Amino acid sequence: ELHKGTESGHPLTNETLKEEFLETQKLASKTMRPERSPENRNTGSTEGFINHFLQIVNQDHFIDKSLLIEALFDNSSALEPILITAPPGFGKSVNLAMIYSFFNIPVSAGGIKKPPSESPTARKFIDRKLKITGWASFSALFGSHGVLYLDFEKLNSFYSLLEFRSRFYSVLRSSIDMHPFLRLLKDTTTKNFVKRCYDAPIERHKKQSSLIVCLDKFARILNKFFGNPVLVLIDGATTPHQWILSQQASKGGPWLTNAVIHEILAFTESAKAKLIKGNWFVWKSVLTGVMSFGEEDNLYANNLQYRPALRDEFLKPFYGFLGEEVDQLIALQPPTSRDTLKKNIEHYFNGYRYFHYYQDLSQDSLYCPHHIIHYLIEGKHNDGNLSITELSSYWSPRPLHDFKYLLSPARFGQKFLDSLDPTKGVKIFGTSKLDSAALIALVEAERGIGNPAEHIEDVLFYSLMEQGFYILKEEQGDSSWLLTVPNKAVEFAMRVFAERIVNPFLIGPS
Repeated sequence: ELHKGTESGHPLTNETLKEEFLETQKLASKTMRPERSPENRNTGSTEGFINHFLQIVNQDHFIDKSLLIEALFDNSSALEPILITAPPGFGKSVNLAMIYSFFNIPVSAGGIKKPPSESPTARKFIDRKLKITGWASFSALFGSHGVLYLDFEKLNSFYSLLEFRSRFYSVLRSSIDMHPFLRLLKDTTTKNFVKRCYDAPIERHKKQSSLIVCLDKFARILNKFFGNPVLVLIDGATTPHQWILSQQASKGGPWLTNAVIHEILAFTESAKAKLIKGNWFVWKSVLTGVMSFGEEDNLYANNLQYRPALRDEFLKPFYGFLGEEVDQLIALQPPTSRDTLKKNIEHYFNGYRYFHYYQDLSQDSLYCPHHIIHYLIEGKHNDGNLSITELSSYWSPRPLHDFKYLLSPARFGQKFLDSLDPTKGVKIFGTSKLDSAALIALVEAERGIGNPAEHIEDVLFYSLMEQGFYILKEEQGDSSWLLTVPNKAVEFAMRVFAERIVNPFLIGPS
């Protein structure tokens, strides 16, 4: 058995885990964007990111979210680093690619800086007359900064400290690849940087601190070349935390030890802090992620704003489709199918209401962009009906499989099943304690090790909310939160998981 001894009560074997992991990976790959698939995610190529915004803006179903740039860079706290979290499929990477395309200073193959009008990607802001072109600061900031982009979403699939270090080195080298002109510079500092931080084998970086030094040197060199502080963009900033949760479910052991987990998390936070905390060579930092694990440790020390997009009054319109934007997309479809499309979308996909105090939640609702685009483009609306198989494919149940034990009938399975009833939901406390210690406690609880921490149930369901399986319905008088399932599509994905793992005999009709 996966967990030896009868005290854990864990029913899963290594072979069971392997089969279920492969099955869910296949399901996830059906709806995953090409650049997010496992085979493409760790190749080291940055071309997909650079062209991402260009590809999206050229499509008929493009929704203009460019005013996000004004929202992030035109206020009193604009220069403070910011972490924006949202569930998968809510446009975090697309928006980051848009920000990159807006601020990046184009450089020719010969290492000559060019005006943004000579960049095909940057030109799209003007050619498509995007909303941001009306911003008062557009001319002053368009194509105004060098950009240091780090793709932390590659920091997965590691089973040791060495593998993690290799992944991070790959991320660094991919970022350097985005600036090929560095090899043309003849100054000693840049030549030594390329030799040490790109050409050298990973064995030369036995101490993780040397990789952090490389990050700092990278920012300094870009600052000198472009003549002003750089913009730092980090995609998937909390991916290592997500992988640590997944690793205990996707591999039958041995797992990462707590000591290794602590070292990986400490290194990840130190690497981010080197760029976002008081670095004179960095102008502004924007980080994205699905989860907030680990960020509570350094929020105040690093002056990092934590902004969960679906619960943020100002960011909400830029991370999700509003009702009028969904209508805009439906209008592109054949007239004979529009009524059916609108009916299905409203019935199955509506429900990501955003929360802030003193507002009637019934007045605002969001749709997951990936759900809507996939549904409209893939054409799964021909007969006007959606099967449970089709609906469940819109949201991979993979994150739920990370918690097979905690969501079993012996633990919190009944509470999970009850939450599928929209009249019940799930009540949690202690929502501000998602630090690294809480992450390790959650991992240990899923492995059946020792006695779970008192608040582990709250941590579990809060993490599922960050993954998009729940929304915050209301904050109650006893400082608890009431979470509910957002819509039918997500509910069906949860039911598919429940039928396989929790207890099919306890599941009633939807």
